[in-house]
Amino acid sequence: MEFTRDELNTVPIWVKFPGLDFKYWSPKGLSKIGSLVGKLLMVDPHTENKVGLRFARLLIEVEMDSALPDVVWFKNERGMLVEKKVLYDWRPILCQYCTKYGHKESECRKRNSWKKQQSVKEEGEITPQQQVM
Repeated sequence: MEFTRDELNTVPIWVKFPGLDFKYWSPKGLSKIGSLVGKLLMVDPHTENKVGLRFARLLIEVEMDSALPDVVWFKNERGMLVEKKVLYDWRPILCQYCTKYGHKESECRKRNSWKKQQSVKEEGEITPQQQVM
């Protein structure tokens, strides 16, 4: 099976929920909270075994072009709205110039190549006044 660049629409990323109350660490609770970011793929072994309770860490599949939230909101068992911070081990980087993933616009080879061509053209252009001389 061969993959092309057009087929890469989703990517798995590790997501942390720091300070998540222990009462939400059940498989159902983690699944619901993880689904606020994307599709839950797996739970980190430390989270699953409840080791190091500073944060819950989940592997979540997200759309490459989706905005990743810095916070999520959900209702607790009393119906009160809870805000939870979201941290990412890595975020997909989209170049605004060429719309390709993996680099920033300032590092874009296409953009920098185009800029070089433009500066060469500007430096090498002969004005009508220079032609007459």
